Amino acid sequence: MIFRKIIPSALIVLVLQPSVSFGWGQIGHIAIWDLAQTMLSAKTKAHVDQIFKSLSPKDLAKVAVFPDEVRRSREWNHTASYHFADIPKDTNYLDFLHDRIVHTNMKHLSLSHSAGDVVLAILRAEDILRNPSSPIKSANGAVEDQLNALRFLIHFIGDVHQPLHVAYPGDKGGNEVTGLFYIMNAPFGSRKR
Repeated sequence: MIFRKIIPSALIVLVLQPSVSFGWGQIGHIAIWDLAQTMLSAKTKAHVDQIFKSLSPKDLAKVAVFPDEVRRSREWNHTASYHFADIPKDTNYLDFLHDRIVHTNMKHLSLSHSAGDVVLAILRAEDILRNPSSPIKSANGAVEDQLNALRFLIHFIGDVHQPLHVAYPGDKGGNEVTGLFYIMNAPFGSRKR
């Protein structure tokens, strides 16, 4: 009898507790990639299919989440800063971007190099995809190929469209920004540094 009163009350308390937002997550990244595929031209789709032909069906299904899955591994942990960009307040974004590109030698920025943010990583991935005949060797000797460039590009396009992944320095990925989401007072962002 007492359980009939306690269980509903406990459920209500759990539902009303503040919770942390965790961005798109795997489902969001996969949904973005699924939608993007419907918008590819026939020529682009054929090129993408050619790049992904070596992947198993299981790996192909995880193309959009690969960068999150490997970012904590020894081989890819340098890509953590590639998932977001901090842009100072009162900054003209185009000037900021121009300065970043000018001060970063794009020929030496690679997906195996730890400098940069999501904007520079997108530009570098695009460069690799446009110039497949001249892969860049990283410091550890690995060749950046179109497969990894496309995996990262797909993922980062999703990241830059997440709330607070392109934001102000010091907001800790939105974790310092609180607001009311429906009935829960919780941090908005959760990008991991």
